[in-house]
Amino acid sequence: MIDMNTLAKRIVAGLKEFLGVQHVIEADQPGKKPRYPFVAFKWISVIPEEGNLRKTKSAVPSADPRWDKDVEYRYVSNPVLVLSLTVFDSADSINIHQLCQRAHSWFTIPELGPDYLRPLEVVVLGATPITARDTVLAEEIERRQGFDVRLQVVDVVEVVVPTIERVVINGKTVDLEKE
Repeated sequence: MIDMNTLAKRIVAGLKEFLGVQHVIEADQPGKKPRYPFVAFKWISVIPEEGNLRKTKSAVPSADPRWDKDVEYRYVSNPVLVLSLTVFDSADSINIHQLCQRAHSWFTIPELGPDYLRPLEVVVLGATPITARDTVLAEEIERRQGFDVRLQVVDVVEVVVPTIERVVINGKTVDLEKE
């Protein structure tokens, strides 16, 4: 399965260091917002890639001490994740432009985010243009700018099927347990 927690932690650490901001948080969290400026992210979708599921089958040691082997099916795919990032600031529109452009660069310049994410087998496929996402909060405007990033990951699902322990032959059950 995709380890979304490890991936999110890696992105947060990389962005915090590169942008020099104190807070890169998951969007829609309960509680107070952190001090401006900050970056929020949200996973928008996980898109399975058509026709790219690879299946292998192999014998593995059995978890049951009575049997030598079980069968492991391993399914490998490369789904695409869409991550939405938004930079928040109070009224400083110059600062938000710079921070959002730097965040966008982190994902699109190969020696920055793409290299940083490579150990997790993540490929940055691209980022959308930066757009304004401003909103009015009571009597003040909260400046927001953001973009979406497409990330391709390796997803591995392993299924272990126990060996056949008994069979029914002509209505009679026969245990296949080792002697």
